[in-house]
Amino acid sequence: MPRGIPNSSEAPQIAVQQPALKKHRITFHGQGAPVEIGHNYKINAYPRNIPTTIDENFLDALRHAVTHTRVQDEEGNWSDVSIPTYQYTLEAA
Repeated sequence: MPRGIPNSSEAPQIAVQQPALKKHRITFHGQGAPVEIGHNYKINAYPRNIPTTIDENFLDALRHAVTHTRVQDEEGNWSDVSIPTYQYTLEAA
């Protein structure tokens, strides 16, 4: 191997510490099957009507789970609305 190029087996291994994810208390409302939320190819199932914890990655995915549509009022005016996919209560930290 030429000089100045390190051998791949001699390359230093650097461990990067990721900060711990913040946890939040959440309660999903309604009836039916548990709420399934996916983030980075991982799916978590959260029970309904029971307080549970959710980390900030799954909470961010939940906040973006909305349906964007347009509605027309009685006067014929159109307005944009966003409807959340799931109903939930998030406890203050």
